[in-house]
Amino acid sequence: QVLEVHAGEGFAGRGRIDDHVVCAGTITASVGRAINLNGGLMVTSGGSVDLGGKRGTLRVNNTVSGLAGSSLSARDEYIGDTGTGSFSHTAGMNTIRRDLYLGYSAGANGTYELSGDGALLTGETYVGHQGTGVFRQTGGVHNTEGMVLGYQSGTEGTYKLSGDGLLSLKWEYVGERGNGIFHQTGGTNKVETKLYIGYRTGGSHGTYSISGGSLEAAEVHVGMGGRGELNILNSDASITVAGGLLRFGPDSVLTAVEGSTINMKLAKFENRSMNPAALAGMSNLTLVFEGGVNGNTFEVAGDDMGLSLEGLDLNFALHALQVGNDDVRGVLQLVDNSYNQPSWGVDEALYVENLIIEGVGSFIDLNGLNLYYLNGGDMKQLFHADSNLDGVVDIVDLTSLGANWSTLSPGDKEWSQGDTNGDTLIDIEDLTALAANWGAQTIVIPGGAVPEPTALVLLGLGGLIVLTRRRGARR
Repeated sequence: QVLEVHAGEGFAGRGRIDDHVVCAGTITASVGRAINLNGGLMVTSGGSVDLGGKRGTLRVNNTVSGLAGSSLSARDEYIGDTGTGSFSHTAGMNTIRRDLYLGYSAGANGTYELSGDGALLTGETYVGHQGTGVFRQTGGVHNTEGMVLGYQSGTEGTYKLSGDGLLSLKWEYVGERGNGIFHQTGGTNKVETKLYIGYRTGGSHGTYSISGGSLEAAEVHVGMGGRGELNILNSDASITVAGGLLRFGPDSVLTAVEGSTINMKLAKFENRSMNPAALAGMSNLTLVFEGGVNGNTFEVAGDDMGLSLEGLDLNFALHALQVGNDDVRGVLQLVDNSYNQPSWGVDEALYVENLIIEGVGSFIDLNGLNLYYLNGGDMKQLFHADSNLDGVVDIVDLTSLGANWSTLSPGDKEWSQGDTNGDTLIDIEDLTALAANWGAQTIVIPGGAVPEPTALVLLGLGGLIVLTRRRGARR
């Protein structure tokens, strides 16, 4: 049977409705009562369902569909309460003052489909509470306080984001105690604070696979308590970690296709894994660090093998490390706060295939640690004052430093010009750093002896003084 509520008419629900309801008017729940929908509900254009009162809830074990101009509001909504329920949301507003559950009870199945211009506003969202839940979003806006995929042990929750859908929330758990799966092929997933992928110990498993669209979060934690997997399946996918950290835990997995990039903006990279093979995706990954002092850090984790190509083989090696760009300053400090392979018994280091330092004021603070890189040639080691990144601090770097000597503040200098400390000036501090890191390669002066490094620095300093005086004379 079908219960029709026409435009301008009203219906007061008093508990259980076994009929299929077509609503173009208004349906309201009695104060403090729930509507248990065992039939279906279609909210047509202009229709309104208001489950008011302190305990007004919607429990669905059939089908709910909403069309343009309609609205639905409730304290809680259970899609797949004890059986199988689905919600097709193509337009209009669904406002849930507290929680949305998909697959609430053990054995239940709940599906929510959000598309078109639909707007969903809810307190918290549980996809796979004690049963199985699936949320498909191809469009519209889903705004929620927080979301859990796979809440209880043995449950499964799946979120599929595509098209131009927007998911906006404060926190997100992909696999809290159960199995959580997030597939993103488009749209935007914007997490204000923390995204956990594989959260709790005891069997949780979280998988986040992205091949398109954008993921933005303050913090991303992969495999901290349970097993967590981050899969970057297409280089077009955009991932940004801003203001927090990207952390790979003891049971984390990273896969990435060639050309994959993660943008780090005033963020820390933490690596607590002891399994280089599990993070093999780092060999295809570029990390781009942007932001000023005291913001970006990188946890080195590789076995320090010196200038050996073996350092790039399953050694937590990175495809590319970029610090800053033409428009934005980048400052990065290396740290070693976690023993990623205690059996090594040696210092840990960072190996990268490509190293880029660009932009005014961009620099890397090695912090006493070693960074090795290829940049298309033989293996090199980074030293402060190696302005051209050729692996040697020599006369080329001294010449560049002298040509760009400037102690005026504010400055506009960068690493490639001899700015070793990111203060945008080239002054005595940079010259001191160059002297401290003068390479083993020495320059023979025609007709004279091979100078000691200190003599070369003194010669360079004298040239800089002459250069400064000449510039002053022209003024």
